[in-house]
Amino acid sequence: MHSVTRRLKALFALVAIFVGVGLQSYPVQAQESAKQGQVYGLLVGVTKYPELKNSDLRGPARDVILMEDTLKRFDAKVTTLSEAGDELHLPTSKNIEREFKRLATLVEPGDQVAILLAGHGSQNANDNPE
Repeated sequence: MHSVTRRLKALFALVAIFVGVGLQSYPVQAQESAKQGQVYGLLVGVTKYPELKNSDLRGPARDVILMEDTLKRFDAKVTTLSEAGDELHLPTSKNIEREFKRLATLVEPGDQVAILLAGHGSQNANDNPE
């Protein structure tokens, strides 16, 4: 399993890339006249931290469920990554990156995207840096 630090770094890097790309390719004037579009949600709930003693959480699982319920009121298309999911829906760096890339292909001008990362992080030595 990837370390918490590695997951968070990957997530923040992807957010920075996609936000930067979105701002450059979608000028303010276009935003004002854009259609009301689809709502998308990417929810990541990390509750288990095997590399940290006594650090498992219950709150992120609840946070993800509450946010999913809220977004579905807006007919959002929601993807959830959590330990409750199958292999493709675990909150790993690989799955988070895949879902950000998928969102980048789906989202159009006028769409809205909500991203939630629920969990906590810590600093750990990385014995296997990439």
